[in-house]
Amino acid sequence: EVRDLVRASLLLSTLAGAAGAVLMVLIGHAVVWLGQDPDVVDAAKPVLYAMAPGLLPCLWFQAIRQFTVGMRRPQALLRITIASIAVNAGLNWVLIHGTWGLPKLGLPGIGLATTSVYALSFLALYASARR
Repeated sequence: EVRDLVRASLLLSTLAGAAGAVLMVLIGHAVVWLGQDPDVVDAAKPVLYAMAPGLLPCLWFQAIRQFTVGMRRPQALLRITIASIAVNAGLNWVLIHGTWGLPKLGLPGIGLATTSVYALSFLALYASARR
């Protein structure tokens, strides 16, 4: 029964994440109609585009998080969360400034770093929950 609930929560997370990602992309186009400065919109669009796919693993992480807490096995959650903060900070630096041979991405590097950390955090928590 628990497996069915986790599968259902992952499916719901997938549907909500896909809809949310589409909305993020659309909002990038719509905020100019709300009076936002076009230069700000042009700077924000690539960040939104880079972060939109990260909504899926972010919501998957939350679904698995609820499972691990419900099963009273949250030990890995704290370690993964702390590690994700450090990894996100490091990736932000590397991708914004283009160090270690990676391209200098500027603001979109923040979105790419965040999306990557969401994916890595989900995979780490999923692997931990499978044990």
